[in-house]
Amino acid sequence: MFRAATNENKQNATAWIVFLLLLVSIQGEMLWIDHQPMFFFGDSASYIWTAVTGWLPGDRSFVYGYFVRLVAITTQSLSSLIIVQVFLLMAASVMMAKLLMRFFQVRPWIAFTTALLTTLEPLQLLYTRYVMTETLALLIFSVYLWCVLQYLAVPRIKWLFAIQCVATVMISIRFAFIPMV
Repeated sequence: MFRAATNENKQNATAWIVFLLLLVSIQGEMLWIDHQPMFFFGDSASYIWTAVTGWLPGDRSFVYGYFVRLVAITTQSLSSLIIVQVFLLMAASVMMAKLLMRFFQVRPWIAFTTALLTTLEPLQLLYTRYVMTETLALLIFSVYLWCVLQYLAVPRIKWLFAIQCVATVMISIRFAFIPMV
């Protein structure tokens, strides 16, 4: 019995390593092919203006502007923002695979394939190249979903507190989450 568990752990670890290597190599190649920052003028201009001047927009996220300031202004390049957003997309994909396996009992190969296909989905690739909140919001949403599912599995007050904290961050990044929260 102990050997079977050990072999299963080794196979699981190997599957995770292969998944992570595939994810990094695919996203690295996609980043190498298309590494130019792109703009959606109303939103992107607002976020860049917040990053540069500290202006707080009334109808958009101010948090993302400060995120842009932290990542892009300190390096004097929007390319670093694109690289960070690619890593955020990969982190969201890893979270999705973990959520599928842990809470929905999906086989690892299905979860890994789904996560890889999600990172290649055209809108996700587009949002990682734009100066927009979607990629950061997706990662925060996956953390929110993790906390909600964890609360449903093990109802504890600490998970309700975590849900509310993550929901507050999620709303501050993207106002579209208000109805859901």
